[in-house]
Amino acid sequence: MCRKQPQPEYELLLQPKQLFRIQAKKPSSPISSLFPGSCRDKKNCKVVFSQQELRKRLTPLQYHVTQEKGTESAFEGEYTHHKDPGIYKCIVCDTPLFK
Repeated sequence: MCRKQPQPEYELLLQPKQLFRIQAKKPSSPISSLFPGSCRDKKNCKVVFSQQELRKRLTPLQYHVTQEKGTESAFEGEYTHHKDPGIYKCIVCDTPLFK
């Protein structure tokens, strides 16, 4: 389960004679500086929440997927047809998952 965050714009660069290869220009700051609370760069980082707290914060489906190794039904998720650019974060610990 994830939440969408706004994404900085990237400039796409096409290489001559290789129009099928697209290369994204990286932002000047590393992703860890964009997300100071992120566990991405910390080897032993573990975010701990009590099960009661998580049950209060999350919907039953979110709890099942994130805590009980469950899955959403195919093609029924909130972001199935969502195509907006952005950075998607973990709904439990706010760690960036993908963009």
